[in-house]
Amino acid sequence: MLKKVMALTLGLLLITGVMIGCQTKGKTNESFQNKASTETLSTTNDKKTNDFTLKDTLINGKPILQANYKDIISNLGDPKEIKHYKVTPPACSEPQYFAVAVYDDIEIDFDLGFDNKKIEDSNALRYVITGSKYSINGVKVGDNIADLKEMKFKSLPKNADNQDANIYIVLHQLRPDNYFSEYSEGTYMGGIITEDEIKSYNWNMSTCMGCVLLVKDGKINKIVLGYPTAA
Repeated sequence: MLKKVMALTLGLLLITGVMIGCQTKGKTNESFQNKASTETLSTTNDKKTNDFTLKDTLINGKPILQANYKDIISNLGDPKEIKHYKVTPPACSEPQYFAVAVYDDIEIDFDLGFDNKKIEDSNALRYVITGSKYSINGVKVGDNIADLKEMKFKSLPKNADNQDANIYIVLHQLRPDNYFSEYSEGTYMGGIITEDEIKSYNWNMSTCMGCVLLVKDGKINKIVLGYPTAA
């Protein structure tokens, strides 16, 4: 099953991989794209626990990724706080802006673009699970890594130049420096958007997903969902 998923992922990467940084300027951010490949999707874990699809990321039965701010509020209510940050992507001269809607157990990133548009006019790009209310593929914050025997936890990579490039990309691409600097251990789960999900949810972003499980004191402390080819 994993080999089939990897083969499909490779095809989707070559055909539909999306690059976010500088796209509004007619450029592509290649610094991470060339490092990520389907080979690294299985280097950290080579068990069934690697597999997840868009349906595994739904909350209350509704998609978070690509949802607009109004739909997020309809699903989760008003956030406790909205944080803002900006990042200048590689090969770009101007910063790209982001907003983070903070809830008790999840933080949702919105891409505000280079023109720093309002969050109300933006869609959710990725999210970080910070509490035990939500899970991905049955894994949740607070799980003891000793009980996740099919997963291989290791030191987090310092750059995107090794077999764990996908981990580095999900944690660092289009984020401020040291965003997750308190963590030194984790693992990776690779996922894809299936053809049926592309049709059902009008999906128009990268069809490859990446999920990094960050560890603190022997337990899952945060679950970072992003894209191994971009953000």
